[in-house]
Amino acid sequence: MAKIRTDDIRNAFIRMLLDRWETRVSAFKLIPVPDEIKEASADFIDDSSRVICFIMNNYDLTNNEDDEIGTDKLYNHFAASCRNSKVSNKRFKDDLLGISGVLFKKNNKGRFYVGLRLKNL
Repeated sequence: MAKIRTDDIRNAFIRMLLDRWETRVSAFKLIPVPDEIKEASADFIDDSSRVICFIMNNYDLTNNEDDEIGTDKLYNHFAASCRNSKVSNKRFKDDLLGISGVLFKKNNKGRFYVGLRLKNL
């Protein structure tokens, strides 16, 4: 598809989008969301919250770089605790690193998450 070369054409498309929004979409009090999107969103949130809940229930967030745990050890602990979870190792890492104070470190000893410690239960 060739690039739009003139401002007039670009502005016309923007105007059409805005007009459509004004006449069609803005009339909805609530924009209907397809069931597929609702289900996918619920699965995503459920999987994300599982990682956060697992960490909060089993680990203390210390913000201390001396507190480290191997990436495989932590993921295996999660997988054993949440057997029916479909969270991949990569997704687990992404969700985990979204928690404030948890960092990833790689050195000659291996790969580690730092800033958390197993709770003394």
